[in-house]
Amino acid sequence: MSKIIKQIYGRSSPCNQAMVEIDADPLAERVFITDRNSGYTIWNTPNSQSGLLRLIVPFRFATSSDLLVGILDDSRVYNTRFVDGVKAQIVDGNVIKASR
Repeated sequence: MSKIIKQIYGRSSPCNQAMVEIDADPLAERVFITDRNSGYTIWNTPNSQSGLLRLIVPFRFATSSDLLVGILDDSRVYNTRFVDGVKAQIVDGNVIKASR
């Protein structure tokens, strides 16, 4: 018999998740999030019309500053902007509503 107990989440117990909230320029057309150590792309998604995105990332990024977050312009009129060393915030998955 297995001795592993699987936790069942409900509205009464918190479901911790890591989230990155990005307030990007609405003229930026794409948001890019990558693991700066491995180069693995976590998100490459169109920007929202409001410029505010809430994206769920793997939980390990809530305890490290290993994210590289950038905004891109698909028409290549404006320069890209990247922020290095981003740390995700811990949120209750039962309460938060992600953008994508």
